[in-house]
Amino acid sequence: MSDQSSAGSEKAGTPSRQGTPRLSSQDYDQMQVFSSLMEIQSDLGNLKEKTDRLIADVNKLDGHVDTVRTKIGRAEGIFLASAAILAFFGGLLTWLFDDRVDAIRSQLFEIEKQTLTEQDNNL
Repeated sequence: MSDQSSAGSEKAGTPSRQGTPRLSSQDYDQMQVFSSLMEIQSDLGNLKEKTDRLIADVNKLDGHVDTVRTKIGRAEGIFLASAAILAFFGGLLTWLFDDRVDAIRSQLFEIEKQTLTEQDNNL
């Protein structure tokens, strides 16, 4: 009976005969929950560091994107201005020299007709 009374007198949290305290399932669950909370806290700390680093990298890249956007806008403006200038001067040159080009074309056709007529006469 002394064995039963000694076994019954051992309670959770008291050292057993082997020297290790016995944990009840409730104590084990609380330690597991506490351990899980510590892991979650560690993971949140890691995520916070990564988020801060990501924000810093995005801010740095934002400056580079603004620079590229400005350069692209400037290149588009130069291209459109160049196209407008070329169109203007092309139209101006056509207006100035259109009559002369028509006159030269007419003269070339007449010369060609004369040479064909002379060749037909010589045959």
